[in-house]
Amino acid sequence: MTAKTAKLESLAAAGRELAQAETIDDALVVLARAVAAATNAMLAVIRVPDGSGGLPSRGLWSSSTALGAELEGLELSLEDVGTEERTEDDELPESLR
Repeated sequence: MTAKTAKLESLAAAGRELAQAETIDDALVVLARAVAAATNAMLAVIRVPDGSGGLPSRGLWSSSTALGAELEGLELSLEDVGTEERTEDDELPESLR
């Protein structure tokens, strides 16, 4: 099995898990884990605007429990993040670096 095929199989398995998720938060954790696996990332965080300017973590997967807990509790706002695409770490707001 090629690496590409393995990643696609991983995403297909995530799709099956999504169909069985009982809550939206459960589904977002499944998505975060699948994205991390497909991209070989050590961390994936899905943040969803809360309607009052905040961006709470709604789905998180991390290979490190400590890092995951730290980022899950990190509060971000839409103002901190902005809406433009950034390509360099030094362009990110302090809270995201």
